Amino acid sequence: MTLTISVKTPIYPTEEKEKIEKCFENLFDKKIKLKLIKEGENNFLYSSNIGIGLLKRIFSDIRQKKFLDTVRACAVIEDEYTLLLYLHKQALYFKRIAVVTEDTSSPFGHVEIRLQTEKNTAEEILDWLAPKTEKGKELSPRSFREIYSFS
Repeated sequence: MTLTISVKTPIYPTEEKEKIEKCFENLFDKKIKLKLIKEGENNFLYSSNIGIGLLKRIFSDIRQKKFLDTVRACAVIEDEYTLLLYLHKQALYFKRIAVVTEDTSSPFGHVEIRLQTEKNTAEEILDWLAPKTEKGKELSPRSFREIYSFS
């Protein structure tokens, strides 16, 4: 069983590719190999087979900044085995993680993080990443090490 993580973001004509690459560098704390792909009339930067280190940063940030409920509200369960998260591209440029919805909140688009698994459901991944809360407290606290049960 594997957990596959990929990232993708649009490149608009008014944007500089290097600045978008910087968003990814800030997200991963290192440079990653990105492919320029075209879908219809649109260009995207894309990378697949991302290591679980990306999730560690997101896992830690959402707990430290206490926005688990926001992550749950904005996450999209695309199908039984696919979970999508959208991050604000401009916030990433400034080394901040801000979760947005697919169609709003980020005028220059978003960075899509796609988590796919063959065994666990998308709902299980979401419950691990951002458990339900009550009065701001996690109902089922999780440790990052539990991700290895998904990979």
